[in-house]
Amino acid sequence: MNRSPRALRLGMALVAAASLLLSTACSGEAEGSSSTGDVQVGWVPALVWGAWATTPPKVDGVKVELVPFKSSNEILVALSSGSIQMGALGFNNVAASLASSDFPAQFVAGASTNSSIFLARKGSGIDGWGDLKGRKIGAVRGSSQYVHLLTGMSQHGLDLNKDAEFVSLQTPTDLNLALQRGDIDALVTFEPNAVIAVMGGYGVPVPSIQDQLYDGSFAISSGIAARRDFIQNRSQDVQKIVDAYYAECERYAKDKDAWAEEFVKFSPGDPKVIRKALDNIDPYFEMDEQQVRKVAGTLARLGEIPKDTTDALVERLNYDFIAKASGKTAQQLGKAE
Repeated sequence: MNRSPRALRLGMALVAAASLLLSTACSGEAEGSSSTGDVQVGWVPALVWGAWATTPPKVDGVKVELVPFKSSNEILVALSSGSIQMGALGFNNVAASLASSDFPAQFVAGASTNSSIFLARKGSGIDGWGDLKGRKIGAVRGSSQYVHLLTGMSQHGLDLNKDAEFVSLQTPTDLNLALQRGDIDALVTFEPNAVIAVMGGYGVPVPSIQDQLYDGSFAISSGIAARRDFIQNRSQDVQKIVDAYYAECERYAKDKDAWAEEFVKFSPGDPKVIRKALDNIDPYFEMDEQQVRKVAGTLARLGEIPKDTTDALVERLNYDFIAKASGKTAQQLGKAE
């Protein structure tokens, strides 16, 4: 199968970024061989990753540092280089990287599902899929949101790159500003950015699109990954971190007010707005294998990656740590029979 221009751009970007970080990472970090010392974990300030953000200070006997990044791709590169030991990132980012290189980490817990949200600019007249033809639509290229937009349009006879003008921006904040200014007609984002746009009066939900946004793709979005060498050399520390993460997920499932109050400590915002956004989100730590299997196949079918990496992606699902933390079996957590 020949690589599409999009696949080539994605592969070249990942390789270039990986080379940069690999050249600057110190040898101890790259090897991950230390059995003591600090642990660096990565995240992007997304509301669905709130439990992951508040995990570090709850880990018993291990000093864990939370390191912010702008995107899942940045976390992927940092994990690959060894500059961090664990991180939350999209399954689609790993599926794409596996088409051309190894990913030296395993997913040890789930982090989000059903998290993409479509919004139209107020007054744009967008009420359904057919109204997207000829419009400027924004997302972060390579993100789960981008894939859901791409597949959703394809399911309805539209090509994102031919029938609309795709606008790729670096961050969800940039997308909100573009929608507010009228630079784009619609976007696909995640919380709390969606509620910020709606409450700000410039973004409106489109139920007919939202209800079918995952058609032809996958609902699962992201997981918590740990480097293989970190798992091998410090498995007890990995377990402590996953235990604390699971406890945070359980806490937030029972108290979303606490989730909102804690999140604004890591990402500035109005707790009332954050609390409203949480009406659309629940903590997620499972790893639905059937959903994960759809990720790479979807990307390959659309020409976003040159080959289907499903087997390699599924091989990186490690249920041992979250099973021990939750007291559930791997099958109860989503592992296929």
